[in-house]
Amino acid sequence: MCQSCYKKERLVLSNRICNDCQTTQTHSDWYRSKVVKGTYLCDKCYYVELLKVQNRECNDCGSSKTSIAWSKSKRFPGKFVCQRCYVREKLALTTKTCYLCKSDKTSSKWIKSKVILGADLCVNCYNKEKLSLSNKQCGVCASRKSSMAGWYKSKKTPGVDLCNSCYKVERNSMANKVCNDCKTTKTSQWAKSKTTVGVDLCLKCYSKERSLLKTLTAAATGQTNE
Repeated sequence: MCQSCYKKERLVLSNRICNDCQTTQTHSDWYRSKVVKGTYLCDKCYYVELLKVQNRECNDCGSSKTSIAWSKSKRFPGKFVCQRCYVREKLALTTKTCYLCKSDKTSSKWIKSKVILGADLCVNCYNKEKLSLSNKQCGVCASRKSSMAGWYKSKKTPGVDLCNSCYKVERNSMANKVCNDCKTTKTSQWAKSKTTVGVDLCLKCYSKERSLLKTLTAAATGQTNE
């Protein structure tokens, strides 16, 4: 048995329950709780508890919470920063320029181009390059272009690629919803009504409802001021 399969088998046979979420499964390993002695936590709950127990504060934004883990600041020795500020700090200290748009900023990281050897690309340009290299065609509208979200596999027709726009239409058509106002079953996006609890509206009717609410709110505010 390989190491990976042995580890999975060991986790199944451990017969443990997470003290927080009550799950009997964990991704990597079981951990002893640092708060409630003698109990076990799955890896997800353990890291959440660990972040609370550490009681740290971000040196940049002052937040007491972080998404993944606390990181040591590269600018201020001995200080900790949250994950978001760490990424910003890391990017600020990196002197790179996007080969295509010539920008010295990127949203999360720098990525090597798959076309130009050794060239650095910002996330936006890398996604554009990735889409241009995909060589796919939408099975509905026959377009060879998709938005930055990428390509999707059709849930109705196996093996068929869909652009982002057609995928949204297909997904919404499979939602089995009916607009409460116009009774349509097709829309690019479904939304919950702000006036009637639990009622679904198509995007067009939702926009009308929202505009009407803004008008009524503005009128009510005007009467109050008078």
